[in-house]
Amino acid sequence: MKYLLIFLVMFTIINIPPVRWIFILVDKEDVDYSNITATFTFSEMNGEGRDYRMCYNRWKDFKQTKHADTVLYRITPKNYWHIWNYGDYLFAEKYKYQFKKIEISRSPNFLNSGYQDF
Repeated sequence: MKYLLIFLVMFTIINIPPVRWIFILVDKEDVDYSNITATFTFSEMNGEGRDYRMCYNRWKDFKQTKHADTVLYRITPKNYWHIWNYGDYLFAEKYKYQFKKIEISRSPNFLNSGYQDF
């Protein structure tokens, strides 16, 4: 019981914003996204301003112009050993997308879609 209490206290402290920011500076997790056919792909680069909001806007544009796949998947799995990310895993919009392992193809048909990012 004592170890469980210690773990819960440590878990809570690590996920409090000032302490959590230290861990995020060291290891900020970028997320990759794709639709099932991989005609739309996006890779976050938070240090360069390429974040979830940019992905969402490009995804909306893609759906309006291509009228194709309307489901976006997160293709980056959660790393449950990074306990400082649990706050994001529970509350951030980008982790609400379903995880799916998708093979990204580089065939000419996909490259001409204009929405392949990586």
